[in-house]
Formats: sequence, C-alpha cells, structure tokens
Amino acid sequence: MMNRPLVSVITPCFRTEKYLEVFLNFLPLQTIFKDVQFVLDMNAPSELERQTVSEFQKAHPDQIKVLYSDEVANISSSMNRAIQNSDADFIAIWNVDDLRTDSSLENQYLTLQALGRPSFTVDSFEVVSKFRHESGRLVRHENLTQEDLLSGMYLGPFFMFSKALIEEIGYFDEQLFSGADFDFAIRLARAAEPVYPLGVAGYYLDEGMGASTRPNSLQALERTVIELRYGIFHKIDFRYVYPATRYVIPSVLKDGKYVEVSALFGDYHKYISQKLKRFDSDNIDKLHHRISKKVHFLFSRFKRIAGFGRMN
Repeated sequence: MMNRPLVSVITPCFRTEKYLEVFLNFLPLQTIFKDVQFVLDMNAPSELERQTVSEFQKAHPDQIKVLYSDEVANISSSMNRAIQNSDADFIAIWNVDDLRTDSSLENQYLTLQALGRPSFTVDSFEVVSKFRHESGRLVRHENLTQEDLLSGMYLGPFFMFSKALIEEIGYFDEQLFSGADFDFAIRLARAAEPVYPLGVAGYYLDEGMGASTRPNSLQALERTVIELRYGIFHKIDFRYVYPATRYVIPSVLKDGKYVEVSALFGDYHKYISQKLKRFDSDNIDKLHHRISKKVHFLFSRFKRIAGFGRMN
C-alpha cells in the first residue's frame, strides 16, 4: 500500500467510454505518479467502463480509488463525493476528456507545497478541438488581481488547491450543473492568494459538448446566478435575472442542505452592499431612462429574494 499521497486527483465520470481507456493510460506518465491518488467517481457506469477501470485498478491497486453509483449525480455532486473520499492535502482537477502534460501535477504540487500556506493554482493550458491533440489556442493568465479572480473563471480546467480551504469555503454547489467550478473559484479567490506554476498544465477539449458548451447548456443562466451571488453586476445579461431567481442564490447546496454563502465568503454582506452601491452609482445613471427603471425593478426584486433588503 502506498504512503499517504501527495496529491489526490478527482475525476467525475459519466458516459466516458470514448475517452476512458486513453485517459487511464495517461495517468502513469505523470512524473509523480507513485505519489498520486486518483479518485474516480463513476456514475451509472456501463460494463465496458467497469471493465476498463477494473483492469487499470488491478495493474495499479495503490494508485486508484473507484467510487461506484447506480444513479447519476450532477458534476458538482460527483466532484464533492470524490473530494470527500480523497486522502491528500492537495486536490487536483482532471476531467476524463482532457489530458495533462506529464509534469503538471508535480509542478503544481511543488509550487503549492513551497508556499507554506493554503492556496490554489492558476494555470496555462491549451484549448484543443480534438481529443489527444496537443496544439490549439493557448490560454495564459499571469499576475491577475483579486478583483479579476472575483469576477471571472480564470483557473482553467486543471487547477489544484489546498484541501484545507474546504473548511473555509465549502464544497461545490450542487444546485449548479454547469457553473459549479466558476462558483467554487470565486470562493477560493476570496480565501487565498493564487500561485502560477510554470508551463502548460494540459489540453482542454472543447468539442462544444461539455456541460458549459453543449447546445441548450445552462451556462448563461448559471453564470447569471453566480454574478448575482457575488456582485458581478457589470457583466450580467439581464435576460437571465428573473429565471436565475429559481435558484437559492444566497446559499450553497451540499448533500441536500443549504449553507449560506455568507458563512463561506469573508464579509459577504458588506462586500455585496459595496458592490450594489458601486453598480448603482457607476452604471444605472448612464443607462437609458426606461432601461434604468427595468434595472431598478429587477435589482429590488433580487435584493428582497436574496435577503439584502435591509442592508445599509
């Protein structure tokens, strides 16, 4: 049996036959493979998926932990289940249809471990249009401000974070099917300063069929939920404000229980109050009179629903 792993990699799986075998074959290429625990959360797996994972598990029994469920959980619930079953101090994201560079886990681990305090990574990566391709559009983020990280999803699909931060920021919001990583990234950015490992972390597959990219995706709606939740008002598409109120905006759902965002995000009410005042003064007066009335109406409704009606 392996010693306590340095890193736990979490991978939610559902209908992964197209990618699973190649994904598993790439795991041993990691330079710190022997010190990594791979946690796969298998949702209603097919017989082929079970067989593929079982063969890999026999070859590498100390490296992989497989969780099976006959029911299909959404991706945020699946990731939470994997986190709860992980044993390392650092958690890394690795989806089955994306591929990492061989040294990415080691680079992220060494960067975080050397810091000596809980943190998370912001990584460079390539966006590719076909699985196993290693040439595409380079996405690179360096020297971002906290304001940047509190208003956009810059972490990318391969980020690593200190598991200790979970106690402060909570888990992925199980209300969200498409935007859970963005929501989680905002809370990470509030709790800690990021690190920027060198090199390209991996190759993110964008075939237009992901949770946030497929046709009829909830991405725009859930992005609006997150923008309302964290006061990213300057980016809101107001067409989605009313349907966004179907979500419990001021709370994060975990295992059927709601936890108020104010318990997971430092000085939350003060922060949102400042954002609302800034939006009112900087933007509403610049809008056309009729649009302004609509904006005021929508935000008055949101503030009542979200419980901000009595804020100063």
